[in-house]
Amino acid sequence: MKLHQQSKLLLAVNFRYRLTPPLPDGYFGNAVALPCCLCSVGELIEEPISASAGRIKKAIESVTDNYIRSRIDYLDMYQYQGFSSGHSSNNFMDRARVWLHGLWMGRAEVWDG
Repeated sequence: MKLHQQSKLLLAVNFRYRLTPPLPDGYFGNAVALPCCLCSVGELIEEPISASAGRIKKAIESVTDNYIRSRIDYLDMYQYQGFSSGHSSNNFMDRARVWLHGLWMGRAEVWDG
């Protein structure tokens, strides 16, 4: 990628407990928001890594009750049109609160690292 090109980092954030009131413990379904960090390749190279960490923290903290409800309204109005915008994307997921231990997936259990 060239220094002026934009790079997008999509983050998967579990929003079950970010809603007011939070989703009930027995809720079955996806509750994931995808905030993103967008900056140029040059910024990534020139700035200290703490600047990138700050962008990630800010993106995660942006997932508020208001953000989630606004996103639901947007999806309701425009249906699903995908997340690609022509930029290079990297997707990461915080598995700290994703429960997989002991989950049965057919012939073998899920490896929980």
